[in-house]
Amino acid sequence: MDKLRKYVQAHKGVALAIIIGYIVFFGACVFPFSNELFPFEVQKGFMVIFVYGMIGYLFSTVLKDGQSIKVLGLTALFTVIGMGCRYLLEYGEVSNTMNFTPLNIALFIVIIPLYTVLVYWFMDKVIKK
Repeated sequence: MDKLRKYVQAHKGVALAIIIGYIVFFGACVFPFSNELFPFEVQKGFMVIFVYGMIGYLFSTVLKDGQSIKVLGLTALFTVIGMGCRYLLEYGEVSNTMNFTPLNIALFIVIIPLYTVLVYWFMDKVIKK
C-alpha cells in the first residue's frame, strides 16, 4: 500500500480525475442496492465495501488531512451524477420505475458518501498517525 500511496501522491491531478470517474461509473453501475426483482446480494455488498473503501483510501492520499466535508461533497455529487447517467441510460424502461424509488435513491445517496467519508477519516486519523 505504501507504493500505491507514493504513486498517487506524485500524480495527484490524474489520481483525482480517476477517483471522480470511478465514483461516477460505480454510481451508475452499482445503483440500486436492490429492487423488486433482484434482492440485495452479498457479493454486491462486498463489492460496494471494497470499491468505496478504495475510493476513501485514495481520497486520503490525494487530499490533505481533515477534509472530510470535501470528501462527502465530492462523493455525493458524483454519485448523483452517476445515478443520473444510469437514469438516462435506461430512460423509458420499466427498470427505472423499479430502481428509482425514493427509498433506493435516499439509501444510495446517504450510505455511499458516509461510508467513503468513514474510510477516509479512518485512514486520516488512525492509519497515518
